[in-house]
Amino acid sequence: MDAFHQSVDELTAKGVPPTLPNRIKHTMKRALHAIFVTSFTTSAAFLATALSPLIPLRSFGIFSALVIFCVFLINALVLPPLTVMYARNMLGRGWITSGKAMTCGLLPIEAYEDPGLALPEHKAGDETGAGAGDTRVGLATPVNAAAAAAGKYDMSKMRRTEKFFYVTYYNFLRGPAKWVILAVFAGIFAAGVGLWINLEVPKDPEQWFPGSHMFQQYQDLGSSKIMLGGGAASELDVTIVWGLAGLNDAGTDPWLPSDLGVPLYDTSFDPSTAAAQAWLMQTYEALKTAACASSACSGGLLIDPLRSIRNVLTETDSGGNLIGGFYLWLRTTYPTTHAIKHPITNPIVGDVFNNNLCVYSKLDATKVRYPSHVGYYTDDCSSTPAPKPKFVVIESTSSIRMPQAAVEFETAQKQWAKFTDQRNLGAPTELRGAKETSTNVFWLWSVTSLSLMDNVYLGLAVCFPGVFLVLTLSTGNVVLAFYSTVTIAGIVTTVIGVGAGGMMGWDLGTTEAIAAVITIGFSVDYCVHLANAYIENDATDRETRTRIALTTMGISVTAGAITTIVAGGFLGLCILTFFVKFAFLICWTIVSSYAWSVGFFGALCMAIGPSGDFGDVGWLMRKLPGCGTYGLNKH
Repeated sequence: MDAFHQSVDELTAKGVPPTLPNRIKHTMKRALHAIFVTSFTTSAAFLATALSPLIPLRSFGIFSALVIFCVFLINALVLPPLTVMYARNMLGRGWITSGKAMTCGLLPIEAYEDPGLALPEHKAGDETGAGAGDTRVGLATPVNAAAAAAGKYDMSKMRRTEKFFYVTYYNFLRGPAKWVILAVFAGIFAAGVGLWINLEVPKDPEQWFPGSHMFQQYQDLGSSKIMLGGGAASELDVTIVWGLAGLNDAGTDPWLPSDLGVPLYDTSFDPSTAAAQAWLMQTYEALKTAACASSACSGGLLIDPLRSIRNVLTETDSGGNLIGGFYLWLRTTYPTTHAIKHPITNPIVGDVFNNNLCVYSKLDATKVRYPSHVGYYTDDCSSTPAPKPKFVVIESTSSIRMPQAAVEFETAQKQWAKFTDQRNLGAPTELRGAKETSTNVFWLWSVTSLSLMDNVYLGLAVCFPGVFLVLTLSTGNVVLAFYSTVTIAGIVTTVIGVGAGGMMGWDLGTTEAIAAVITIGFSVDYCVHLANAYIENDATDRETRTRIALTTMGISVTAGAITTIVAGGFLGLCILTFFVKFAFLICWTIVSSYAWSVGFFGALCMAIGPSGDFGDVGWLMRKLPGCGTYGLNKH
């Protein structure tokens, strides 16, 4: 709409009658290019999150990119006819007449007369006849091309924001202030980088509700009970599993959470041998006293010594006596033949072991004490050949008390991995490949939190080269593309480093990790609009180019910043802290983007912006058929 408003002066300066069809054509030609570039870069930033292995984040990125694309289509296809309707039926008419126009002819109004037909003809380059009362700056006696380029704007028709950029801010930047602005923003960039480097994943568990919310109070109460050693919800069960070689996820649907793939079993796995049973019992005994150096572990042990380890083969007390499991059941069920059987000193092996363990696994008591601890996929345990288990597990309650911060939790996970790796050393061939795992949501969330942090740097690595490439193709000027990329880098570091880390004191948690990539998309818009306006206007010197760019686009980016801040501010009214944080990050992104684009980028272009065809890469495109004027500043 700003381009439509400014089209009268721009068409008049070119000697084109500012009729409604010409204004619409001029507006679409000028605005859609910039809108496409900003939409493309914003969508690309959102799509960068699609590289994440986390399905929710991936779907969020794709959905947001599609929304941006749809908004572009609405601007390209719907807004122009709506603008025509506005110009024909409402522009220059009163409220009552405009209301009548909305009745689709039921209440007739005066026929539309195109005001562009009544304006005096003004040929391009014709600067005669401008008297002392003409308020178009530079029209009276232009002395060079710069004055002519800037002089096509009629100050009497300018809005306050346009006048501010055209006169006040332009004169401000012409002085030494531009060097001060560049120095200040360089300091902000350095501070942002320093603060960002110090960001880590949260050391304390992330809170999703404010402290006054009953859910958070319940969680805090549970945490206080955890410190006293109570509550099953605070416990974390960890399983050591043998027999699984991996997971075949070929052909799975990544958008269907239940489609996980097909487990791959270790073909050499055989717990029926004496060596395998002895090694499994040694692992069981070693786990009872396994040390843990992580601060997340209690008492310096991997497991909770007050909770027994669930070993389906056999459980023993401190004296080595059998107190549960398969071998105790074997002794009790067959007192005449198996009364002295023991997994280490006198084991049963081969088919006898497999048949009896299969029978034991089907008992109701076993399913309660050892649910899915041994993998028999058959209902006939007496079949020939004897059924063999696919896997076997030992389950224990870890000494970790939940919730824990992801950083400390990761160190505890590494301690568990260290234990299983040590047990795999020297293990018999039929019982190798032990792996620690857990179905507890906190075990999985720790991996998710760290994946989010990796996703930040992956997204940045993808977005910044893409933004530079798009801006180079869009502006046809590698210098301006580099300036724009530096500006965007400054915006991102200001948002995450200065805003999230410095002002708010946050860590690089879930919200910050998601916002870090999305910020690139939000921060591109204003800078790209100014860069395109800089390269596409009729001027050739840097000062006039900057002046015209700020005048034509300054009002648009200002209005866009205000509306986005107002819209994003409503998220601050939400209860979930995720949305409250996101509200700050959106608003601070817009503030930073506006300041860096209008302040830093404007001062940078005024000081060392490209003049003429300096930095032009259009010669590469001009070799293609139909692109003979690409990058020549002929629009």
